[in-house]
Amino acid sequence: MNKLYYFLILLFSVTLFAEGEVASTTASTDTSQTQMPSQAQHQMIGQLGFSKLGGDYYVLLNLGYEFNLGLIGIGVQAPFNILASCETEGGCDDKVWNQIRKEDWNEFTDYLKMIRYVRYGNKFDESNMFYARVGQLSNAYIGHATIMNGYINNIDWNTFKPGVQFDFYTNYGGIETVTDDITDPNILGFRGFVRPLSFVFSPESYLSRFALGTSYIADIEVPSMEINETTGEGKISDENFGIIGIDTEFRIFKNNIITITPYIDYNSIIDYGWGLHFGVDMRINVPLLGAKIKVKPEYRIFGDEYIPMYFNSMYEIEKTQFKYTLLESAKGKQGYYVELGYDQYLLELLLFQIGGYYEDYEGKNNTSLMLFASVPVLDNYKFSAIYSKRNFDKLSDAFDPANAIFIAEVSVNISGPLFAKAQYQKTWFYETDYDVTPPKETLESKSSYNFGLFVAFTF
Repeated sequence: MNKLYYFLILLFSVTLFAEGEVASTTASTDTSQTQMPSQAQHQMIGQLGFSKLGGDYYVLLNLGYEFNLGLIGIGVQAPFNILASCETEGGCDDKVWNQIRKEDWNEFTDYLKMIRYVRYGNKFDESNMFYARVGQLSNAYIGHATIMNGYINNIDWNTFKPGVQFDFYTNYGGIETVTDDITDPNILGFRGFVRPLSFVFSPESYLSRFALGTSYIADIEVPSMEINETTGEGKISDENFGIIGIDTEFRIFKNNIITITPYIDYNSIIDYGWGLHFGVDMRINVPLLGAKIKVKPEYRIFGDEYIPMYFNSMYEIEKTQFKYTLLESAKGKQGYYVELGYDQYLLELLLFQIGGYYEDYEGKNNTSLMLFASVPVLDNYKFSAIYSKRNFDKLSDAFDPANAIFIAEVSVNISGPLFAKAQYQKTWFYETDYDVTPPKETLESKSSYNFGLFVAFTF
């Protein structure tokens, strides 16, 4: 289960138009962790769409505002689902077009979703002593991101969870922490690291770049199914689940343009398998060109029942499937993983992003590819697309549409701050037939189209 695959799938597939039980009340793409403007950036956002929730149809109205100035970032929003058509058995008191969905505002934490995030500092910037973020966690990771990467705490905005990230850095070491919900935490993550030679030599010396770290990330309430061997009945209960990691790194080169950090991570999923990651994190920043480049190759060796980047963007949706379907069926393997990214800025504003990953393990059907592109800030057009193909054997199969995911979204300016948005999405899923023994799974495809309007004004 690759973190970048899941994070980008979720990022580009969630739109204003939800079909199902999850409300679509997301605001614009959160760039607060990637943009570091040298002057204040304000953005007012208005979104209009339609959603189907619990069998009823709603108009979604979402008003938002973002402010980012260097180390400080704030995002607020006011999302409302207004009843358009009542399909609930027994009626809805004959009220249409004047009823806000009560389920969105029946708990104290629901009102906290009006504050999308409050941020101080920037992740992966140890020049600042602190990094803190409260609210929506859009791309949480810890350490070298081999256990948690791309984690999103709020999948269902009907039940908002105020998450927290807090990092503390010094020349001698530091800590990184994350929790999904400070009011009722399930996910608890911690990494502590020390630069031991800083206590012997000067903290600015070359040898002081060596670091040792340890991590522990747990979900204290994972749904567990217990089967009574006598009656065959199942009982669902919650149990703890955790991953322990130790790591080492040595930042062999660092200046204002290039940072090169080789690392080794060893992770153990408690009561399950282990994984070993040998990687190099390379960051290239070319201010004169406005370019930020990330290159991250890894060689991986896994034992049975191990999944890298276990806590990822889809974890909150598939946590039970992760543990009882994917994890227990995972076989030991080894191979390569390479992640690439290129961000182009103009006056500290993100113009476009391109990137992806490629991973290839030993054995058949153990190769995966993901490519993405995003053009978020053109005056008249905005575009994003992602292509993902997993578990193929030959490179010639990489662009075979069978079992591939493709998502494209384009926004076109109509007049002033008013935009029209269109999205196409094609995904594949397994349909299980439980009427036969053993149950039979069939691979099916699903295509969807979405259209709508939104307003965005930056100043």
